[in-house]
Amino acid sequence: AEAGRSSRCQGWSASPTFDLTTYILGVRPTSPGFDSMTIDPFLGSLGQASGRVPTPHGWVTASVKGQVVELDIPAGISATVRQMPVGAGRSRVDLEEGG
Repeated sequence: AEAGRSSRCQGWSASPTFDLTTYILGVRPTSPGFDSMTIDPFLGSLGQASGRVPTPHGWVTASVKGQVVELDIPAGISATVRQMPVGAGRSRVDLEEGG
């Protein structure tokens, strides 16, 4: 292949990114276009995790450390953290207290 005209990227290589944001951070859409979403993190043996998820409304940023979840959610998304509603903007949720 000509230089600059091909890619060595494999579709399967995107799977870890999806798995990390979906299962570790627990960020999942619950309606088309990410109009609503749920956050239900599972750290397992990890002490902390953070990441960003692209949506049509903008980036969802999530950080989980122990039982504390810090979020930045763009306007236009209805979100819940373990069934507790959270609004757009920055939020901090203690899972031990509420979830």
